[in-house]
Amino acid sequence: MNEWTSTPFEPWAGLAGGLLIGTAVVLLLMFIGKIAGISGITAGAITKKHLEQHWRLAFLAGLLLAAPLYLLFAGPFEVQTQFGAIWMGVAGL
Repeated sequence: MNEWTSTPFEPWAGLAGGLLIGTAVVLLLMFIGKIAGISGITAGAITKKHLEQHWRLAFLAGLLLAAPLYLLFAGPFEVQTQFGAIWMGVAGL
C-alpha cells in the first residue's frame, strides 16, 4: 500500500455488487421492457397508471431500504479517512 492508497485493493465485493446491479438491470429490461433509470422510474411512480406504479414503487423501496437493512443485519462499518471534513465536503463525500 502506498501513500495514495487509503485501503487495500479488494475487488471481490465490487465485482459482486456490479454483478447484482447488472443482473437486476437485465431482468428489468427482459421482463418489463424498461430501462432502470432512477429519474424515469421515480417520475413514473408519481405519474403513471396504477399497474405501472407497483414495480416502480417496489424498485424505489428497495433502493431506500437497502442501507438500513444492511445496517440491521451486518452492523455498522468503520470509516477511516486521512482528510478533514472540509476536504471531504469539497470532494462531495
